[in-house]
Amino acid sequence: MSLRMLIVLASITWTAGCGILEAGTDDAVDDLRRARAAWERAAIDDYDLAMRRLCFCWTPIDVTVVVRGGERVAVLYVSDGTPAPVAAEIAQYYPTVDELFDRVDRALRESADEVRVTYHATLGYPVDLWIDQSRAIADEEEGFEVELQVVDPG
Repeated sequence: MSLRMLIVLASITWTAGCGILEAGTDDAVDDLRRARAAWERAAIDDYDLAMRRLCFCWTPIDVTVVVRGGERVAVLYVSDGTPAPVAAEIAQYYPTVDELFDRVDRALRESADEVRVTYHATLGYPVDLWIDQSRAIADEEEGFEVELQVVDPG
């Protein structure tokens, strides 16, 4: 098999596996509804989110968002391998999965200039999100990179 064919096949496999859906298209609202429905069908209420918030507000910080019973119960720094509690005034900026969906929905309803989102192919949650409310305003952009780990509540 040629290298070119291998690259094409790998790209197709990656794209199908990640479930890339570009928000900002005519189908963005439908994509959001399908993704949210997949998340609701999965009925996951206890999970940890490995998350990086991307913005021009401070350096990207890797955290774990701890969600139990669908509610954020903690946000922990993981930069040095030892989780440490994040101050409440900072923790509020690290959303749960439901809050990520709400941010996408709000950005689409408010006609943000740019909304890019990649949904998990099976569970539907946003794994990569970027919102620019207005290209005319500097530094209000916000993004998230997310990886979910389901936790056994037992």
